[in-house]
Amino acid sequence: MKQTLFFVIRNGNKILVELFNNNQYILPNISDHDSLSSIENMIKKKYNLEITTLKEQFSCNSYLCFEAFAPHKIEQNNAVQYTWISIKSAINYTFANIDNTLLKKLLSSYKYTDIQLQFGIRNEIIVHISEISENERGLACSCTCPACGVPLQARLGNGKRRPHFAHHNDACNIITAQETALHILAKEILQENQHIILPAYTLNPEEEGCIFNDPYDYDCLNRQSELYSVSDVYDFHFDNVVLEKNISDIIPDILISKKGKSRQLIVEIAVTHFVDEVKKKKIEQLGVSAIEIDISHFHNQEFDRADLKEVIIDKLDSKKWIYNIHYEQNLKKLIDRNKELLNNTIKKAAARELEANKMRKKFLEDEERKKYLAIKKIKNLEQAFISDNYKIIVSNLKNDKCVYEHFKKTRFFYRAKQNIPFYLDIPVSGQIAFNCDRRIWQMALFEQFFYHRKENSVISVVRIWKWFIEYDGKKFINWDYIAPYRFRAGNKQYKRSPALEAIKQYLTYLNLLGFIKGFEYYRFKGDYDIVSKTIVPPNEENADALQIVLKGVDHDTPAIDSDIEEVYNNIFSTNF
Repeated sequence: MKQTLFFVIRNGNKILVELFNNNQYILPNISDHDSLSSIENMIKKKYNLEITTLKEQFSCNSYLCFEAFAPHKIEQNNAVQYTWISIKSAINYTFANIDNTLLKKLLSSYKYTDIQLQFGIRNEIIVHISEISENERGLACSCTCPACGVPLQARLGNGKRRPHFAHHNDACNIITAQETALHILAKEILQENQHIILPAYTLNPEEEGCIFNDPYDYDCLNRQSELYSVSDVYDFHFDNVVLEKNISDIIPDILISKKGKSRQLIVEIAVTHFVDEVKKKKIEQLGVSAIEIDISHFHNQEFDRADLKEVIIDKLDSKKWIYNIHYEQNLKKLIDRNKELLNNTIKKAAARELEANKMRKKFLEDEERKKYLAIKKIKNLEQAFISDNYKIIVSNLKNDKCVYEHFKKTRFFYRAKQNIPFYLDIPVSGQIAFNCDRRIWQMALFEQFFYHRKENSVISVVRIWKWFIEYDGKKFINWDYIAPYRFRAGNKQYKRSPALEAIKQYLTYLNLLGFIKGFEYYRFKGDYDIVSKTIVPPNEENADALQIVLKGVDHDTPAIDSDIEEVYNNIFSTNF
């Protein structure tokens, strides 16, 4: 279903409306249409008007709203009765064919209804109102409108009134006139200077599409986002400037060129309208480089020719490339570059993957080896804790000479009257996990943590264990007997570190003898208060009992801990 087209046909600040009846009006409209050119012909035929611009404003439901500009008010066409009313008053009128909401939306889009013309043409040169002298007021300025060519009056203003040009008779579109003047002024500035600083031209892969219909090209184009530099900032010199010359099916604002060379550059001056996609496509098809210069901030503002010249000639931030004739060939170079970057990335990724596979393989091999060694270690431990094997290991660790050498170096050697106290030779189940006779590590532990230490200080199993594994290059611990996890030997379950368990068990004996006192709370299990710092067991009764028990057990059995506890309980009818 075709939409109904409504038109705001403007002439200055007035719009054309059809007369209806009973003080009602009709906004111009057309129901049958095919193209913009056909619409222009219909308007011309129906209203006897020539229009210079026709553009779509917005679409709303079944309506399509356009703005058309008529440069002159002409005589009525007898077939259609119409009049011109101001935009401001039109909002308060009642229209038979359009509701007020849509009308207000349509008319409220005019942002420049209060624009006053700042430029005129005199002797084919753009003149700003500020350049008009006091004796050139009114028609004495000899200026014409840049858009429609009719004579202008110079109104220099007084008080709060702003100086401006006014049409002597009917007004044309002030916006168009202002824009045309700035275009002509831009041409004059370019003609006077004959050079322009062009911005650097770069390609951004993230903004480009696939022009080669090749998914790989598109992929590699967008995979690498680094900008591709085509040209640096460049001072372009020229000697020919043409304003709004028809080229093919487009009319560029300005065309500059260098004689004797085929170099041309389209310069689009953006005042109120910027280059749209349709015009951009036409420029690309034309194959001429083009830039756009944004001078919209000069529209209806205080004028300074030097500032405008600086923006048009020297400044870069107001300029951007619309099209560059080197686009296609450099886009191909960009794609080739990105292919190389992508290939390098792929190679590096492949190398990383290969290295990762090697590391994974090595890791798995290491894990397998660790697993193998762990199983082997567990088997060795299981064998070591078999009674006969255990006895052999304990026997091999006994070394009276070495024990005596260590004993002589202790601080309690003379206090002990050169006799090793019995509690420094207590057999414990994990004693084979040490690299030495049990008397050596028990003497070292007692001297380091208990002898002549502060009373009522606290010591923990963790601290003692840490000292053992760090002391003197870990000389005390036999790491072949530290298991990766729990193991069984015979009918007994052993924890992963027999050496640590041996230390814990040994501390229970020192606790029994009164040297230390363990905390009752589970939270502090493994922590002890140091009660005595001497070499004499504070609890003499328990000391005598333990010595009796030790004489009744086999010191070289893996079940020594449970054997001592069982004998102790049987002899003294109490729990150990």
